Amino acid sequence: SSGMRSGATAFNQFDLVTRKFDAGRAGFATILALTEPARTADPAMRCARMVTDAPYGTLSWTGGGKTAKFDFNLGCMSENWSPILAGLASAREQMHKWSETGKIVERQHFGPPRQ
Repeated sequence: SSGMRSGATAFNQFDLVTRKFDAGRAGFATILALTEPARTADPAMRCARMVTDAPYGTLSWTGGGKTAKFDFNLGCMSENWSPILAGLASAREQMHKWSETGKIVERQHFGPPRQ
């Protein structure tokens, strides 16, 4: 499933919509390939040049009974982060395409009530 912002109308007012979709084995392989630079990077890797108000997150994965994670900030301007951020952006874009027609399983509103 994928959480995507939609319906943004004011600062910090948005709906988080979670949709269910099945990407299949080929889709899973695609996401693995796109996220490989992040999954194989040193988790302690730090960004030297960063725009501090950009979106950030954590990529986490489980395999072989172990869970690993990689924290990222899309505002990182360090050259060594370019392949990581490009892969994460492509993976997000692909998942967004798959989820567009997926069944909505949850909708959460954040911010003041709509008038």
